[in-house]
Amino acid sequence: MKRTFAVTTTLFAVIVAATAPAALAQSGGQARLPGVTESAAAEPGAIATGSSSDPTDPGGSQDQSQAPIAREPRILIPEARIGVDESNPLPIALATAIEMALVRNRDLEVERITTEQTQLQVDVARGAFDPLFRSTMLYENRLAPVASSIGGNPSGVTRSHAVSASVGLSKLFEYGTVIDGSFQQVRSDTDNIFLVINPQYQSDLVLNFRQPLLRNRSTNESTRRLRVAKAQVDLSDSLFRQKVIDTVGAVERAYWDLEFALKSVQVARDSVGLAETQIARLKRLVQEGISAPVEIVQVEAELERRRQNLLTTIEIVTLTENSLKSLILSDRANNEWDRPLVPTDSARVVPVTWTIDDAVKTALENRPEIAQLRTREEINEIDQTFFRGQTRPQVDFIASYGSTGLAGTPTTTVNPFNSQNLALYGRVNELSLLAGLDPIAAPTSQGVAPVLVGGYGKSLENLFSQDFRTVRVGIEIGWNVTNRIAEANQGIAEAEGRKIVAQRQALEQRVEREVRNALQVVQSARQKVEAAKAAREASEVQLQSEQRRFEAGLSTTYFVLERQNALSEARAREIATLTEFNKAVSELQRFVGVTLSANAIDVSDVKGAARP
Repeated sequence: MKRTFAVTTTLFAVIVAATAPAALAQSGGQARLPGVTESAAAEPGAIATGSSSDPTDPGGSQDQSQAPIAREPRILIPEARIGVDESNPLPIALATAIEMALVRNRDLEVERITTEQTQLQVDVARGAFDPLFRSTMLYENRLAPVASSIGGNPSGVTRSHAVSASVGLSKLFEYGTVIDGSFQQVRSDTDNIFLVINPQYQSDLVLNFRQPLLRNRSTNESTRRLRVAKAQVDLSDSLFRQKVIDTVGAVERAYWDLEFALKSVQVARDSVGLAETQIARLKRLVQEGISAPVEIVQVEAELERRRQNLLTTIEIVTLTENSLKSLILSDRANNEWDRPLVPTDSARVVPVTWTIDDAVKTALENRPEIAQLRTREEINEIDQTFFRGQTRPQVDFIASYGSTGLAGTPTTTVNPFNSQNLALYGRVNELSLLAGLDPIAAPTSQGVAPVLVGGYGKSLENLFSQDFRTVRVGIEIGWNVTNRIAEANQGIAEAEGRKIVAQRQALEQRVEREVRNALQVVQSARQKVEAAKAAREASEVQLQSEQRRFEAGLSTTYFVLERQNALSEARAREIATLTEFNKAVSELQRFVGVTLSANAIDVSDVKGAARP
């Protein structure tokens, strides 16, 4: 609360200093100032300078017979504020200032962009579950050396050409399931003499499935990132809401500080006016021979001091006004920096009906800090679940299915083994005839199965006929002998969970303290307003009475100035207490967490506000 009332306290101190009674010496019912001689005081209109006319006089004493030098009254130059065109004021209501800040404030804009980035992080995390499509097209020209008699080419080298195309699709699901499928077609042509179909057309379809049973079953790394990213969105929304609340509170405090500063300037000007009126009254009395000229000197000294403090209050107006402008203007090039702000709302006492129990309960439900801790607890639970799963063995169920299709054109090349066998059978049969034996029938070649004869279409037909398929089902197991990384991470996550619980308990205690203190400050501020109002009314009556006594010759200038200072101080205190009350109400709304509802602010509208 000290920080909350810093500006008000500083400005109020200036006003009090402005109204402090001057240190005046009294003698024989006449006020004296150092440097004023008796002869000067006796001669109407003559004011001593306080310095010797003889520069060689080390004591600075003044020749009593020398006539004093009369001083012309000083005229105060109209005050000017730096960088402000007073002829072009900008009236502004508190609600308007808040609305401008919610749209233009740069700090809030930074938080708004941060929220957008957090939303995009969810899409980044979701990207891990996007299907992955892949495609490959290859041309292959191979010259393979032949190192055996059955290598396929007696020249010592086989030549082959192949054109292949493949497509595949894989996807990861949130529960760790991985499905992968691929389809490939290859056309190959070779000079290998042992092949019975050439060129060949081969088609392959493969499906793979993997499902974790222990580690990564419910929460894997990608799932964890997605869940944390979603929780971060809630955390970012809560941080944005808190920034909006802080911005509204800052605007309210700056607005009331400016309103107080402007009223304080008026109080200081009224104080100056009272001194000037007193001087005019004294001049009349001096001309009538009722008062001594030194009385005018006394009031002029007080007048100059009040003028100094008037300039100080004007300076504080500029400082507080610039603070408010920095909250509600978009950038330094905005033309409204040159316009003086004129608050149209006045500080006033409003009823506050909160009880401690209701206020604390509402604060625990609405405070953004509480919501942020809840989100941190949710993120911690995600981490604990993930790291607990990482301590388990890796047990995955795997399955795959593959189907192959093959077709081609039968070759006309004579198989060297078959040709040699035919020659051998022919010679044997010739000898058998000479010996009178029956000839031996040579085995016939089976050739190529009709199902394999054809082109791409036949290859695809064989693929989907399921005649050439492969099925695999199994369990894959893996475990760490010492899984210290996962165990340490689990311990860190559990410790973080305990820390969050302790932080939440500490925060709840802080909320209890802040709400109780805020309610007390509001109540005290309201009572201070009533007391300050009564004191101001009493000071007005006292000043009027003292002025009548002075006119009747029953009082002195000193006591009139005392009453004037007391009235100015009372007026300043009344304005200060009203400002403090309104700022205290704003702080109470912030501590209870109802700043947005009290100002009819929808955070979703603020988040999507146009950026000028």
